[in-house]
Order: sequence, then C-alpha cells, then structure tokens
Amino acid sequence: MKLRNYFITLGANLKSLMGKIWTLIFKTYNIVVDLQSRIPKELGPCWIQEPVILTDALGRVTPIHLELINSWDVFDSVLAARFINLPGEGKIARREYAIHEQNIERDVQRTQPFTACFLPGRRLDMMVVFQNKNDSSDILKNSCPSCKTDSKVQSSSMTKWSVEHEKQNITTLTRK
Repeated sequence: MKLRNYFITLGANLKSLMGKIWTLIFKTYNIVVDLQSRIPKELGPCWIQEPVILTDALGRVTPIHLELINSWDVFDSVLAARFINLPGEGKIARREYAIHEQNIERDVQRTQPFTACFLPGRRLDMMVVFQNKNDSSDILKNSCPSCKTDSKVQSSSMTKWSVEHEKQNITTLTRK
C-alpha cells in the first residue's frame, strides 16, 4: 500500500511540475513575440533570403544575393568585374567556365532559367574550362594553363593548379 501511495504522490508532483514548466514556456513565448513586435522594421535583416555561396576559380568565396543578381546577364557582368586584371579574365569574358553544384555533384546548365539554377542556400564552385589538344593528335590532355605541365589525372576531371609566379590557385576543368 505504501508503494502505491508513493507512486500516486510522485505522479501528482510530476503533473504539477509539468504544469509549471508549460506555464513558463508559454510566458517566455509571449515575451519573445512581444519583443519581436517592438523591433523597428528598419533594424530587420537586409536580405530577404539566404544567398548562394560561390567559390570562384581563384578560390575566393562570394555570396550571391539573389535579390540583386537575378539573371544570367547580371551574373556574367558581376563575374567579369570580379576578374578584372586577374588570371582568367579572358576566359570569364568569353564565358569559358563551368558552375558546379557541390551538393548534387553536377554542372549548372545555362539553358535553365537563372532562378531555377541559383536557389537560396546553394553552394556552387566555379571552374575555368580548358580544351587542350595534344599537338600530334586529337587526344585531349590535362595540363597546367600556365607552364603546360601534364597532369596524371584523366582529361575530363577537375584539377586545381597552383600558378607559382602569380601566387594564385586556378581551379580548371578540361573537357572533351
């Protein structure tokens, strides 16, 4: 009988404690909602949605704010401006680059609408595309764009070359 009374008392105490916890949670929630309603709209976040994060061919990480950059033309103009007087400037101007989505391991297709390719929160990599052909045949090779050193990896793979004299790393993609 004592054990039964003990559990009844324990249950009543737990019920009372849970009621107090729920009351405290609701009061906290109401205070937070009240504080949020008092914040002036001018102090709210500047951007409505999360930016796309682009790592360019030089390894620079850049947020792409989709409220401002919302078409392929604007994107190309921003990239061209970011590569002025840097390695790869001509390649970017000729659009000889690929944008690769990290999460699903595929290239972004320029035939798709910009808004379908650049969704908030995505992480994209940019690679400069080189189409190197061996002088004696039509076989593609993967070599450094600066010093022409051949790579041991297959020709359709992404390779990161370190260009010593310019102290820049260039991420390249040799395609067939």
